[in-house]
Amino acid sequence: ALENKADKIYRSNILRIPRKLKELDEKTDIIQGMYEKTSETIKDFAKRIKTDDILKACADDKEISAKIKHCISTNNTDLLNDLKKDVFVNILNNPEKNPQFKQSIQEANEFIKEKLYKASNKFFDKHTGNYNTAFERPLCRLASGIVPAIFLANDAYNLAILCGDTKDMSKKEARDRKQQEITRVLITAYMQLLIFGAFTKQVNTISWFVPVASAVTVLGSEIISRMKMKKPILFLSKEKAKEYNLKKNTKNKTAENNTVQNKGNNIKPALNPPAKQNTPGIFTSFKSSSEPTQQNNPKEKKDEPKKALMNIKTLSKLVAIALAGGFVLSFIKNSSYTKNSKLVKDINKLGKTLKNKFYDKIAYKEFEMSEKDFNGIIESLKEADCKEIAEGHEFIKNKYGKVTDGIIKMYKSSLPEANMKKAIDTILTSITQDKTYSEQEIKIINQAIQTAIKQNKTNLAENKFSEIAEKAIKIIKNKKIQLSEKETTNITNSILNELKNNIKSEAVKVETKTKPLADIVTEPFKFLLSFIKFPFKVTKGLIKIIVGPIEKKAAKELIGEAELTKYERTIHKVVTEIFGTTEEKAGKISQDIFANALEELSKKTAPFRQAQKSYQTALKNGQNIEKAKNVYEKAKNKLLIYVSSAVEKSFNGVTQSSNKNTDLAMMAKLASSAVTSAFLVADNYNMVMIKSDGEDKEGAKEKANERIIQRLSALFYQSMLINWFNSTFRSLYNSSLKGMTAVVIPNSLTTEVLTRKSIGMPLGRKTYEELQELDEKNNNRKGFLGAYFKFMRLLTGKKPLKDRLPKNQTQTENNINNLLINRTNQETNLIKLFLKQ
Repeated sequence: ALENKADKIYRSNILRIPRKLKELDEKTDIIQGMYEKTSETIKDFAKRIKTDDILKACADDKEISAKIKHCISTNNTDLLNDLKKDVFVNILNNPEKNPQFKQSIQEANEFIKEKLYKASNKFFDKHTGNYNTAFERPLCRLASGIVPAIFLANDAYNLAILCGDTKDMSKKEARDRKQQEITRVLITAYMQLLIFGAFTKQVNTISWFVPVASAVTVLGSEIISRMKMKKPILFLSKEKAKEYNLKKNTKNKTAENNTVQNKGNNIKPALNPPAKQNTPGIFTSFKSSSEPTQQNNPKEKKDEPKKALMNIKTLSKLVAIALAGGFVLSFIKNSSYTKNSKLVKDINKLGKTLKNKFYDKIAYKEFEMSEKDFNGIIESLKEADCKEIAEGHEFIKNKYGKVTDGIIKMYKSSLPEANMKKAIDTILTSITQDKTYSEQEIKIINQAIQTAIKQNKTNLAENKFSEIAEKAIKIIKNKKIQLSEKETTNITNSILNELKNNIKSEAVKVETKTKPLADIVTEPFKFLLSFIKFPFKVTKGLIKIIVGPIEKKAAKELIGEAELTKYERTIHKVVTEIFGTTEEKAGKISQDIFANALEELSKKTAPFRQAQKSYQTALKNGQNIEKAKNVYEKAKNKLLIYVSSAVEKSFNGVTQSSNKNTDLAMMAKLASSAVTSAFLVADNYNMVMIKSDGEDKEGAKEKANERIIQRLSALFYQSMLINWFNSTFRSLYNSSLKGMTAVVIPNSLTTEVLTRKSIGMPLGRKTYEELQELDEKNNNRKGFLGAYFKFMRLLTGKKPLKDRLPKNQTQTENNINNLLINRTNQETNLIKLFLKQ
């Protein structure tokens, strides 16, 4: 009955119409993505065809010819490339009319096929999410926000107990804190859903957009949630704390009077002492040792704990040291005066050796697949009507794969620095045999070949040396060196031959199942290093933004399309000496995509191959044919849907993530945590200030410092754990929103537990005696844990509880109730208490 009812609701117009509209939007985005990618690919190839040849091909079309000539005369490169693309599309569609382009058409077919192969297999990348990031981020916020809300409520309860509140009052603080956190999480998730939904394309394509937008939404939700709960937003001064208490006391007094009228004397008064109350027992909050004792015993004053090491002054010094160290190390690494020194080279070599011998051995393995298994996958894809994707894999395998003893391996190329120097020297020797070039021209040709190689790393990896040669020739001509057709051919052939002779081939690697074990060891060190480098990284980023226009102009100068002024050249030289040159990173190469896709397809086609085998056996034996056929048809349909969906989603750049969502999650989390941390520190500071009526500023600072350390340790653990969980369960995280949630919840739980354990904070709610016992236990620990907690106390300036409050003080709820509940004996009990103190 429930199933029928649910099905009826699901198929109702109110849900069906939006669902169908969403499907239509996705299909439109897919078709648009396919069109744009194909158009862009043809345009890229058309750029390489000589403009004169294009003009000959469109000689009959006077209008297009005139436009192309106008673009040449006005140097309008963008429009010229668009026109060349349009003409070349006609050539591809009518090859018989353009026999002179037979070779170009053949090359274009291979070029387009490989480009579209790369685009259509994006979905098989384990780093890319199988969903819309605009939905993933809000859901992740909910999943990762509810767990901390419970722990923060417990923190508020324990802090209230330490500040002298009764059990009921502490419960109220915890309830308010939890409500505030849940409100904050819900507001953040809703704001993210609205903002990310409005900027869906940016969210799914621009990696920095998500962390920035996440930080903005968290800032808004933090402020709104505190305003809703009528909690202070900024750090309270002594006067503001008194003012806040006055309003609260007035409200409590009104409530108490109402209770007295209703219930007579059976009341439990709130613990809000007068502002001038100087009772060190119950009514003071996070106060240090009683002053009279310290005055009477000078010896104790000598042993008074030092101020916290973690303060603004200390942090400023650390930032300054990290910044200075960053500039010095960056200069040593990148400067032309030092980077070629033996010491720097040896250190770099040692780092690479350690990485290759230890980390890479555990984290990666060479991709290999038997030819039999490969053929089985291809046959399964073709049988399931996925012919195009099957032919794409065959094309890449034949182009880049090597088969040895029935085993397929994929190889990519690279050109070591030493080999590149050797190759360029040989090229220069070869081309100067036929013509004498000036010293300046030789220098330009040398630089042109280097630039072409460094800017075309993807082509280098895929052995597309002709494209590198074309780039080098273009740069040489841009630099105003005149080349005849023979000289152009000579330089091109020299580059092609020497690249082939000096290239270094290495097998394509894929991640192993043990990579997360390697990551859990290395991630803490990576985080510490990135934490130390952070001030320098931010400063470097700001400098790069300021000198950005000059750097862009310098990049154009390298390929002969601009020229720096003397002033700009000086700035560029200084920036380069300190920060080095920015090299373009190699994009996704076909071999890597092939290896990842085949690993995934091997798993996905296995059920179909098994069903196919069972069906063939059933036909042969003449038993259970119908049943085996149904299983076979279902497996075939499932494989078709999976592959079709994968290809379609690969082209969807609007409502489908193009980012590494597992990495994006960490960036967004850290950006959000940075904003949240400031507010959490203020909350702890303000609670102590309010409870002490503004008198205990030292105690407030202590709790704020403790929270700062807790948040820093949280960032440390979050970085390590998010990377660990997301790397370990990468396929699950990226597979679906349910998979992402299944990874995020245990991740959040583990993070919250470890961040508290790291500074000796309790996980659950405790009485004052239990908190004191835990504190004493942490203070008396020996060995590594003892040294660790001692270091944490030095950082925060945290004093043991026994030093904050008199030893004979009792703070249990029963004692407080016995003291205050009997109003007729209230004065007598207070006098006894004062005398006792």
